[in-house]
Amino acid sequence: MFNIKKIICICFVFLNIPNAFSNAFAFEFTPYTTPNHTKIWHYQTNNLPIVSMNITFPVGSVSDDKNVQGLARLAAATMDEGAGDYDSSAFRDILEKYNIALSYSASRQYFTLSLSFMEFDSDIVADLVKLSLSKPRFDDAPVSLMKQQLIADIENASSNPDAYLSRIAQTYYFKNDIYARPFDGTIKGIQSVTRKDLQNFTKKLAQKGAFISIVGDISTQKAHSLVTNMLSVLPVESSMPMADLPRYSAKIQNEKLFLPFSIPQSQILYQKNGIFRQDKDFMAYSVASHIFGGGGFSSFLMDELREKNGLTYNAGGYLNYDNHASRFMMSFAVDNKNVQKSLDITDKLVDTVLKQKITQKQLDDARAYLKGYYALQYNTSEQIANLGTALMQDNMPADYPEKRIALMDKLTVTDIENAMKNLIAVPYQVIVVGGQTPPKGFTVLKKQDIKF
Repeated sequence: MFNIKKIICICFVFLNIPNAFSNAFAFEFTPYTTPNHTKIWHYQTNNLPIVSMNITFPVGSVSDDKNVQGLARLAAATMDEGAGDYDSSAFRDILEKYNIALSYSASRQYFTLSLSFMEFDSDIVADLVKLSLSKPRFDDAPVSLMKQQLIADIENASSNPDAYLSRIAQTYYFKNDIYARPFDGTIKGIQSVTRKDLQNFTKKLAQKGAFISIVGDISTQKAHSLVTNMLSVLPVESSMPMADLPRYSAKIQNEKLFLPFSIPQSQILYQKNGIFRQDKDFMAYSVASHIFGGGGFSSFLMDELREKNGLTYNAGGYLNYDNHASRFMMSFAVDNKNVQKSLDITDKLVDTVLKQKITQKQLDDARAYLKGYYALQYNTSEQIANLGTALMQDNMPADYPEKRIALMDKLTVTDIENAMKNLIAVPYQVIVVGGQTPPKGFTVLKKQDIKF
C-alpha cells in the first residue's frame, strides 16, 4: 500500500525550489525564550512541508568521567533504541510508520536530539520525544550492539594515519586540559559504561540552558506549544550541571612530532591558535584563511605546493573553532622522500606571504566565493535548522545570516593583510608527520603511546 506522506517527503527532497532560499540569505530567525529558560529560534517557511528541529543541551563528552570516556556518545547511540513500553524494534516501527527521523548525537560540548517530521504528526512526535528523554530503556541487547559499533569505529580509527595525527595534535595542543580527551571516547571507557551510567547521564538534561532551532511549515504559536510539551518531562535545572569551561589558548611552541607509518605518502598536519567566532575580526580571519589555504587552486598553499612544486594533490588550511577553543590548521600529503622539502617550502611560503600585499582581486574573489558557498549549504529545513543550532552554539545573533553579507562587504585589503599576519605570523605550534622517515628535529613517538 502506498504511503502518501513518504511520497510527499521524497518529492520535496528532490524538488528544485529555486526561490526558496536563494535570496542571499535575506532572513533571520525569530528568537524567544521560555519561562524555564530554554532558548528557541524559529524560522517559518511554507516552501517545505517538513519540520526540522534540533534540541541541544550543553552537556557533551567533556562531562564524561575519566573512567567512562565515551558515555555521551553511547547515550546518543542508545536513547532512540527503545523507550517506555516500546522496545527498540517497536520504537523504530513507529518512526518508520510516520516517516519520523529521530536521532541523538554527542559532541565535545553538546548533546543534541535531531528531528524531521510532518507538521500534522507533531503530537505523535512529541509523545515519542518525551518517552526517549524521560524513559529510555537502555536494554542490554541494543546497548551491547552499540558498544560494539562504537568500539569498532575507534579500532578503525586506530589504523588510520589521519586519525592518529589528529589525536596526537589534539593531545599535545591541549596538554592535560579536559579538551585533550578524545570526544568519541576510548575503548576501555565505552566497555566500562553501565546501564546506571547511562541513566545518570540523562539526569544532566534539563530545560534551563537548552536551546532549540526549529524550521519549516509550522507557526510560531504551534512551535512554542510543541517545544513546551516536549520538554515538560525534564526538570527545569539539571541535578548534575556541567561546569563552565574557560577558553583555551595553547602556550606551546614548535612541537615537532613524528609517528612511523608504512604508507606511500606521508601525512602532515599543522596546528596553532586561531580566532573565536565572537571576535570582531573573525570575518577578516575567515577570508584570510581562505586566501592562504582554503581557496583550492587559487590559495597560496595549494599554488606553492602543487602548482609550482608538484608535491601534493591537495593541500588545505582552515579555522577549527568552538566556544572554548580555536585553532588554525593546515594539512597535506606528500611522497615520503619529499617531506622535508615540503616543510621547508611551507616555512618559506609563510615568510613570503607576510611580506607581500593582498590584492583587491584576491579579496573580491574570496568574498564572492564565501558568500555563494555559505548560501548553497542551506537549501533544506534540516540544513537551516543546523545553521540555527550552530549560531546559537557560537553565541551569534539571530539575524547573523543577514548581517554576514554586510560584514563581509565592509572588509578592506588592509583588514585582510592584518588578519593574515596574525593568522600565520607563527606558522605552527604543533606539527605532526606520519610516514616512513622522521624529518630532522622531530620527536619520534610510538603508536602505543597514543590512546584510542
